[in-house]
Amino acid sequence: MRAFPDIGAERATILVVDDILANQKLLRETLEPEGYEVLMASDGTTALELTHTAHPDVILLDVQMPGLDGFETCRRLKEHEATRNLPVIFITANDDPESLSEGFRAGAVDFVTKPFRREEVLLRVETHLKVHRLARSLAEKNRQLLVSLQQTEEAKQRSDELLHVILPHDIAAELKATQRVQPRQIKSVAVLFCDVVGFTAYCDHHDARDVHLNLQLLIEGFERIAASHGLEKIKTIGDCFLAIAQPSSPADDPALAAVHCGLALIHAAQTQPPHWNVRVGVHVGPVSAGVIGHRKYQFDIWGDTVNVAKRMQEAAHPGTVCVLSALWPRLSTLCRERANGKIDVKGKGEIELSFLELPSVEIGK
Repeated sequence: MRAFPDIGAERATILVVDDILANQKLLRETLEPEGYEVLMASDGTTALELTHTAHPDVILLDVQMPGLDGFETCRRLKEHEATRNLPVIFITANDDPESLSEGFRAGAVDFVTKPFRREEVLLRVETHLKVHRLARSLAEKNRQLLVSLQQTEEAKQRSDELLHVILPHDIAAELKATQRVQPRQIKSVAVLFCDVVGFTAYCDHHDARDVHLNLQLLIEGFERIAASHGLEKIKTIGDCFLAIAQPSSPADDPALAAVHCGLALIHAAQTQPPHWNVRVGVHVGPVSAGVIGHRKYQFDIWGDTVNVAKRMQEAAHPGTVCVLSALWPRLSTLCRERANGKIDVKGKGEIELSFLELPSVEIGK
């Protein structure tokens, strides 16, 4: 007995289509001893039905048959996606060039001539079975590769979206392009700090889930307000919200934008449950900026302007925006000055402050 070729452990099914019973018997006796499962059909119509139900691996197809001949049967097999790639080996007594050409045009992969030679039949069946299985395996690997590539692309898109959520657009683009971000000096920005009054005491008397829910709603609202006023959120530190306003054109006034945003933050906090009051500090000046960390990226700003803005937020009265008094003339049409005062800043001495509020907002509620 011949050794079965190395084409996998799966048992192969061969469909023999011939209207002569003697040929069917001879081919069965040739194939079955080699471990093949053999199916029989006597005409093209039956062959098509068996192909769709039994899913053979190779088809031995007689050319001359009543009704549908072999050429037409083969053409119909190639019209359907499920059977298009099945290897069809024609059985024929005519090996003239015209018949061979027509068979290949119909979709055959090979021919076996009558009278049959056992070794030839086995070699051709084994060869095309191996090619078919390799092609099928390659197609499956290609399908898996496409799925993997699609999943990788989707993961990359999610990563890009997350990166743009965490970092400003230009910073994210630089990080993706160069795998690093050069630190930069920004000549003039308005730095805004906003902090919830009495947040620690609130946490001590409320369930952690309620605290988280209310803080989440507050910060989501702050993010929307900041974006609507052209500010870039930098980060939150507990209940503290940090954002900056940069001029996008010479006509822009970042201080005006930041104060306007701060007043809107105060109003939002006071009017939505649990009706928190907040303090806001705004200061204008140069800052350094860059990405800190490697495993967890954090875009941050630092410098004297940031420190002073934080001190001004701490000095602000509840429900007010604290700014340098020198800014008040530029802001007088936007809000009203509730009070003024001074703070001592290390290295700067005393600085004059103004505490601003919207006329319509009742402070201390």
